[in-house]
Amino acid sequence: MSSISPSVSATGDAAAAATIPPSSLATNNQLDWVTKLFLVIVFLSLFIQLCYIYIVMRREQNNATTLNSESDNNENKNPTGLPIDIINSYHSFPYSKTNNEATMSDHDTTCSICISDYEESEILRMMPQCQHYFHKDCVDSWLKVNASCPICRNSMQPSNNDITLPECV
Repeated sequence: MSSISPSVSATGDAAAAATIPPSSLATNNQLDWVTKLFLVIVFLSLFIQLCYIYIVMRREQNNATTLNSESDNNENKNPTGLPIDIINSYHSFPYSKTNNEATMSDHDTTCSICISDYEESEILRMMPQCQHYFHKDCVDSWLKVNASCPICRNSMQPSNNDITLPECV
C-alpha cells in the first residue's frame, strides 16, 4: 500500500494542478485585457508624438527655406553694410613711403583691420568722412558688413546732403 499512496497523491496533485479555479481564469483574462489596452495606449501615444515631430520638422524646414529665399532676395540690399557702388566711390591710391597721401595725413603705417604694415605700392582706400585709410581689400570686406569706420566708428552711410539729384533742364 505504501507504493499506491504515492501514486495516488501524485495523480491527485496533477489533477489539482490541471483544474484552475474560475476566479483565477477571470483574473488572467482581465490582465490580458488591461495589458492590451495599455499597449494600445502606448503605441497610440508614440504614433501621435512621431506625427508631431514630423510636423514640427516640416515647419522648420519650410521656415528655413523661406528665410534662405528672403536672404537671397536681400543679398543685394545689404541692410547693415554699404552698397558696393558707394564703397567703390571711396578714394583709393597706391601706398608709398616717400610721397604719399597716407604719409601726408600723418597716419599710422599699419592697417587696423588686418594688423599688418603697408607695403610699397599696395592699394589703400581712404574713408571720406574721417580720412582714415586701410588696405583696399580689408576695408571693402569691412564695409560690406559694417557701415562705419573701423577706427573711429563714424557712420559711412550717405546723408541726405551727400546725395546729388540730377539737374532739371
